[in-house]
Amino acid sequence: GSLRDIRTIGPVPSLSPRAVADGAAAPIAEDLRLRVFAAQVAQILELSPRNLAASLGASILVGVLFYRDSGSPWVLVWWLALSLVTAARYELVRRFRALRPKAEDAPVWASWTTAGALAGGALWGLGIATLAPPWGSSGYVLAVFMVTGVPAAALWSNSALFSSFAALLLPILVPYALQLLFSGHLDRALGGLAALIFTGTVAG
Repeated sequence: GSLRDIRTIGPVPSLSPRAVADGAAAPIAEDLRLRVFAAQVAQILELSPRNLAASLGASILVGVLFYRDSGSPWVLVWWLALSLVTAARYELVRRFRALRPKAEDAPVWASWTTAGALAGGALWGLGIATLAPPWGSSGYVLAVFMVTGVPAAALWSNSALFSSFAALLLPILVPYALQLLFSGHLDRALGGLAALIFTGTVAG
């Protein structure tokens, strides 16, 4: 069956101790591993559209507030780049649904999914680290919310494949945490340290 059609792992054949000793279990174990992995990839891609729509809406709100506070043309560049990545990730979902790939193709789709998550996370992290308004402003409060909100939303759709979730999480949190850690203010440095500890805990 196709990768998209996978909803359950399916029955696992039973083997006698003799068959296990003769090595017959190895192909079955590999097939089961592939089916589990294919189901994880299919779940991520099927859940992605709503998460991508939420990300696009959030980027519009963030872009408007960042531009209001800074007036920098780089805000528009950042938003356009993030929108293009979001569109490319949705196109990946659309092709997945149209092509109905086989379970054997799951590693390829997983690689593309992880690459899309990494590109999106990197742009979110870059925008928050370089374009966020000054500390204490309303725009900065929104930036902090996005630092936590985007990974939290992604957990719902990306948690089935850890590489995809980590690819989104790390580029968002690490730059922001380092920015706080080396801000020269003790309270912010402690916040940055806490963010790094949290990131390490989740990634570990």
